[in-house]
Amino acid sequence: TIFSIMKETLSKLSIYDHFGYILVGLYQILLVYLLLCLLEVLNWGDILEFIKIESSVIVLIISYFLGHIIQATSNLFEGLLSKKLLKGEEDKKEKGNDQFIYVYEKAKKFFNLPNEIKQKIVFQYCYLYALSNDLGGQIALFNSSYSFYRGLFISSSINFIILLMLGVSSFFIPQTAFLKTEFLFYLFIILNIAIIFLFYNRKERFFKYFGEKVLINFDIISR
Repeated sequence: TIFSIMKETLSKLSIYDHFGYILVGLYQILLVYLLLCLLEVLNWGDILEFIKIESSVIVLIISYFLGHIIQATSNLFEGLLSKKLLKGEEDKKEKGNDQFIYVYEKAKKFFNLPNEIKQKIVFQYCYLYALSNDLGGQIALFNSSYSFYRGLFISSSINFIILLMLGVSSFFIPQTAFLKTEFLFYLFIILNIAIIFLFYNRKERFFKYFGEKVLINFDIISR
């Protein structure tokens, strides 16, 4: 049956696939659906069609690939942000790891790395080594959670930009003029701003947890 095929397919995917791609993609689909309802392109009751098993399989496939696109956008966005707007942010993050400086020094000796190598490169060595011995799956869980909230943050940010564009267009385009007096539209914007801050904080928190877990695990299993 379709249900058994869907269940078998989901069971073969990793926790990163579920958190980083499928759930993020489903969230983006939900945002698009709500946006189309606000624009009166779809009806609020049409969501019942997505709940059907036949439609769910297609939605899951779309959400998986959509999640990949959002995560790729996240990488591009963070790369541009760190270079343009947060030029010293990477140095600040490395300074924030001063409490684990002994682990970095230990890793340099353990992997026979040069002293002048950057912390982020040393961290990659620690991550791959710790991941290969991650019996409890904690590193994979924190990495997946970070990816999950990062995807939600980027998706919400894109949605907010679209909402702003629609708000501006309502003053010039007759088809969207009704948005100026639409209470749900302004409520959607306010909620969108709130969840952007929420997802950003959660993203940064799990990034911190992930980094600490990698370094601590490496320190333990390398003894």
